[in-house]
Amino acid sequence: MNKESPLIRNVAYNFLSQVWFLVLPLAASPYIVRQLGVDAFGVLSLASAVIGYLAILDLGMGTATIKYIADYYAEGDFQSIAKVIGTSIVIYTGLGLVGTIIILATANLIVTRLLQVPVNLVSPTLFVFYLSSLGFLVNMPLTVFNAIPNALQRFDILVKQNLVLGTVATLGQVVLLALGYSLKALISLNVVISAVGVLVFVVVSRRLLPGVSFRPVFDVPTAKRVLRFSSMKVISIISGHVVFQLDKLLVATFLPLASVTYYVVSLSLAQKIITVIPNVTTAVFPAVSEFKADKARLNDLYFRVSKAVLLLVLPMAVALLVFADKVLGFWMGPEFATHGAAALKFMVMAFLLASFAAVPDIFAGALGRPGIPAFFSAIGAVLNLGLALLLIPRYGISGPALALLGGGIAVTPAFIHRVNRKVLNVGSLSLLWVSYAKPFLAAALLWLFFTVLAAWPKNLVQLGGLMLVGSCLYVLFCLALGALDSVEKQIITSRLRGLFQGPPKIAP
Repeated sequence: MNKESPLIRNVAYNFLSQVWFLVLPLAASPYIVRQLGVDAFGVLSLASAVIGYLAILDLGMGTATIKYIADYYAEGDFQSIAKVIGTSIVIYTGLGLVGTIIILATANLIVTRLLQVPVNLVSPTLFVFYLSSLGFLVNMPLTVFNAIPNALQRFDILVKQNLVLGTVATLGQVVLLALGYSLKALISLNVVISAVGVLVFVVVSRRLLPGVSFRPVFDVPTAKRVLRFSSMKVISIISGHVVFQLDKLLVATFLPLASVTYYVVSLSLAQKIITVIPNVTTAVFPAVSEFKADKARLNDLYFRVSKAVLLLVLPMAVALLVFADKVLGFWMGPEFATHGAAALKFMVMAFLLASFAAVPDIFAGALGRPGIPAFFSAIGAVLNLGLALLLIPRYGISGPALALLGGGIAVTPAFIHRVNRKVLNVGSLSLLWVSYAKPFLAAALLWLFFTVLAAWPKNLVQLGGLMLVGSCLYVLFCLALGALDSVEKQIITSRLRGLFQGPPKIAP
């Protein structure tokens, strides 16, 4: 069997949903913000940030659950799979209760003392936080059932489920606002969809693992095994939440609530750069474990995946850097361009830099060295927090963006070099030449093309057309410069031919 086929297939399935969830929010967000208002949308964003911050209670168990289900499935040990699932359900339910209690106990203090919430929005904000706590309680067990198709490498199923649930959530918000409902209705919809999501994932998981019990049962040896593995990820998880969730709360603490909306809108655009990365890395993770005994094959995979990630993120980064003000202005209005263009550019540079660390992070974890990413993540989180506290009061919403960029500049190169030397034993200069040089040259040509025509687009349609032309040119630049070798061209061509074939059959 060709070992690369599942990897490429899973990447392709991930991208199917990525494209849709790139287009859908871009189309729906302007309407949602206009209907809610910048302050109310800020409340919605803050609630998401608080819930996201409490996701730290996951404690790395999601990755551990995927790992052990995958291991036992390969061995045909369905009794152990049942123990992992049952134990994880118990633990996640307990963690969900803890998170719910934390939100209920602190919501009033956060809303009335910590955040700059207008008086007329205090009551709706409290309602949003209280109902979001219920959503958190529902979402935690969902992680277990989301892990099952992931562990069995059935990304086609994950894509279909997430497409349906995500689309219903976004379009449902638009419909509710069109019918005259408010912020409370939107949060209620999110909780209902989360509950439906749990039921859907349970049904699908039952089909994937017929005969395996999903009864919540706490097995002590299994719990120790799962928690021992997940504990290695805790530092990285905490650091990630400090960097990617606390920023919104800090903006709301130092700046007017409307600033949260301006910041979140710019952030949502900048994050499109890195949201494509998990489409590759989640599929690569099991392949790394499989290839670890073959150093030549492992290093070849490392160089190719590093190049693939860079080829994906560079054109988006270049487009947003050149057209930051136009994208925000045409998409959300001149006010958003005025407040958020500078912050968007800094965030784009920060996320572009962060994309370089994604592949070394995956390889270090898969090869049993999670301590290295954890160490550098902790340093980056401390730097980011300190810089944000200094820069937000002085530079507004550009402050957390500058903090993110500053922390990345200080940490990312050192982290990559450490993984190259201590984990993979490859030269950093070799990585720079083999994986980075040609994609950067193609991106430089794209930047020149966009810069020359930067004044031409007068509306969103023209801008989108110019970006589409630029994307096509970028592909041609990459081909002309030899950024893709014959093996990579063959893989892509083969995948395109089989893209519309049916999903693989479920193993009996």
